[in-house]
Amino acid sequence: MSELLRVVARFVMLVSATVTATQPAARVEVTVQAAEATTVPTWPAVDGPCAEWAPTAFAVGWPVEQWRTISRVMWCESKCTPHAHNASGAAGLMQIMPMWHHGRDPYDPATNLTMALEVHKLQGWRAWSCY
Repeated sequence: MSELLRVVARFVMLVSATVTATQPAARVEVTVQAAEATTVPTWPAVDGPCAEWAPTAFAVGWPVEQWRTISRVMWCESKCTPHAHNASGAAGLMQIMPMWHHGRDPYDPATNLTMALEVHKLQGWRAWSCY
């Protein structure tokens, strides 16, 4: 019997004893279902500037093989600062131009990296002068 089932069984016995001590006997039925195992994605360890944003980049779809370039561009564009912006209107980690925002928050790291991936798919790395 798993530890969780033992704890639940002890709890049910305690509750049952308390209920029968203060009220007429009642039948208590407990259904225990095992929770489905969830898989948490794991990413390879990376180094270099902006490494704290690697899991976010990979989670939104950037390929692991692109990390060195992503990191270099991100450092050059924003020094890894999600709230960075400049006079042109470029904003966030990868300094996304306003024409790509479409009502999305460029200062949210996951959103910014998603928009950067969209830009990259259409224009490649040439979209960033830091490349």
